[in-house]
Amino acid sequence: MMTPGIYKKYFIDDFFNTMFKKSKAYTYKLDEKGVITINYIERKLGEQYNPVAIATYALGEYNKYYDTRSATAKNLFLSHADWLVENAIPKKDFVVWHYNFDWISPGYRCKAPWISAMAQGLAMSVLIRAWTITGDEKYLSTAKLAFNSFKATVEDGGVARKDKKGYLWYDEYVCEKSANVLNGMMFAVISLHEYWEVTKDPEAKELFDEGVRTLEANLKRFRLELGFFRYSRYDDYLLIYSGEKYHKCHLQQLRYLIQVTDNKTFKKYLALWEKADRIKGKRLFLFMKLYRIYLRIIQRKVKKEWERRKNE
Repeated sequence: MMTPGIYKKYFIDDFFNTMFKKSKAYTYKLDEKGVITINYIERKLGEQYNPVAIATYALGEYNKYYDTRSATAKNLFLSHADWLVENAIPKKDFVVWHYNFDWISPGYRCKAPWISAMAQGLAMSVLIRAWTITGDEKYLSTAKLAFNSFKATVEDGGVARKDKKGYLWYDEYVCEKSANVLNGMMFAVISLHEYWEVTKDPEAKELFDEGVRTLEANLKRFRLELGFFRYSRYDDYLLIYSGEKYHKCHLQQLRYLIQVTDNKTFKKYLALWEKADRIKGKRLFLFMKLYRIYLRIIQRKVKKEWERRKNE
């Protein structure tokens, strides 16, 4: 195990703004303790504590602290790490962070309270960094309990699930759903690698390797190829392209995984999707107009399906 000191920067630098760019759909602010809250205006959910938002904001402040040794950045980082410690919900021999609001979108119907492997993993990435810069065992002990959620199946309240072919997935949405989400899976796998780097827990390496095996075998399911338009998909259910934000995130995640695995399949898809990222101009504009029509049709179809299930 590492001794307290300072762990590396998170691989996405301005992480919160990457994931939560300002939008008409929501605004955000810091509460009285300096912890980020999201106001979901479009969905009329009010101000909410979102575990992924809290972890991504924390990691952004950590990177600022790493670069500058700013006391302000350190304090903001630790205020978010403290929120994670204080709001960890005990479940058997592990802890989880709840989303205390419903989330319904194409392919996903999450009823509060629900959990996420992405949130569990990102919280671990925050907490191990908080431990390395403070030496305070509360952060490491909470990270260890969060790690245990990856050893527990979804049926047992954890975030791990095996598909029919025996591949192990870490679910971004642990709720009623129809798909596997690529960015959420890769964030979870990367966090398992970071946890292993700090703790040298062999079980973490095993779960990381299982996640790599799943991604290697299933990345082909996340290819969106519609004529000239070739991109990564958000998930493996609907033909929903990842959007510029998530596509660039997929590229960054693959670069990290290549660095630590030298995996040939990851290199193949990085090359394919870097090429797709360079598509610009009139063809892309025309495709996007047609694609938005398709997406509206899909959203109506999925909404009707959720209503049907609700009334059964």
